[in-house]
Amino acid sequence: MKQEDVNCILDIGSTKLRFSVISTLSKEIYFNEREVLNYLSNKEISLFNSEQILDETIKEAEKKIGFHLNNLNILVDSRDIISVDISIKNNFEGKKISNTDVNYLLLEAKKIVQENYKEYFVIHSIIQRYILDEKIFANISYENLQYNNLTLEIKFICFPKEIYKKIIDLLNKNQIELKNFGCSSYIKSKSYNTQFQEYELKIFLDIGYNKTILTIYNDQNILCFFKVIKIGSQNITNDISIILKINNDEAEILKKRLHQSEIIFSGKTETNYSNQMDLLKKIIFARIEEIFNLSLNNIYLFDEIKRKKSILIFTGEGSKILENNSIYLDNFFESFIKSNSALKRLPTKREVASMCLFLASSNSSAITGQCLNVDCGVFPQ
Repeated sequence: MKQEDVNCILDIGSTKLRFSVISTLSKEIYFNEREVLNYLSNKEISLFNSEQILDETIKEAEKKIGFHLNNLNILVDSRDIISVDISIKNNFEGKKISNTDVNYLLLEAKKIVQENYKEYFVIHSIIQRYILDEKIFANISYENLQYNNLTLEIKFICFPKEIYKKIIDLLNKNQIELKNFGCSSYIKSKSYNTQFQEYELKIFLDIGYNKTILTIYNDQNILCFFKVIKIGSQNITNDISIILKINNDEAEILKKRLHQSEIIFSGKTETNYSNQMDLLKKIIFARIEEIFNLSLNNIYLFDEIKRKKSILIFTGEGSKILENNSIYLDNFFESFIKSNSALKRLPTKREVASMCLFLASSNSSAITGQCLNVDCGVFPQ
């Protein structure tokens, strides 16, 4: 077996470092997971003991597979990852459009993003829609593709350059070259997405140590929404610590054992135990509800999720405090609507259409420069 026969993947998290060696036939040859404490944000970049652990892990992996590893695929998340949406258009005047033309437009759009976000570099480019003479396509075939205008709607996922440099330094110290670099939450959700083909919208909520990343895929398996929320499982631990007046280590243990029978509140009677358990659940689910609200606070996106057959899938270390890793959204939708709109409901299609007709008619001739929200009084998000 040689290096070209395997893919080596290093998943760098805030609290875990995972190293996998997978054959080109998708068979796992080696896997190791170690506890670490990394800070991967623009305010604080620190990999602590990851250098030593990576060195030990690589040596162990090389011994297992029998040859020297010289490159790695890196998966990593950061609370400072951003996404940028851009639309770029070109007039082909009826000429045949090729794959080269599309790639050229994609590179031009990428160049615009990198010129305007100098502290970031693009790690993923996702074409969300092709618009050919006002006709919209999710995918295109280049056979007989002749149109006047081509517009690409693209989502770029961008990673902070300073954190990237720190990770490259880590590899250099271990004499390892970088093969590919990707956003862990996006890559994993893209893989999981194929398991839920019966749904029109697949919503993945990756709850990490100090951030949560929301990714949403449509029925054509295209990423249509990406958002980073700077709240994670560590915030839940802090809440438990403050309210129950215990240290963070004890709070972390209670959080992880929420659905296990061996939770012990020292010196508590059976009645007090029940009260403490109820309080613990309230603390945890209050913060989870906040994560939901911050994730899905785009009311128009929320309405689309409610109308379509959708599923919410929890991933990440922080999601382990929940009883199930996937839920149907009906109960959450009802709770969101009642607590976030004055009329305790969302507008109907007819109500929105009626407002459009009114604004297009002469009856609205005295209205100008106004923002009219047809949203049943949704509270500011």
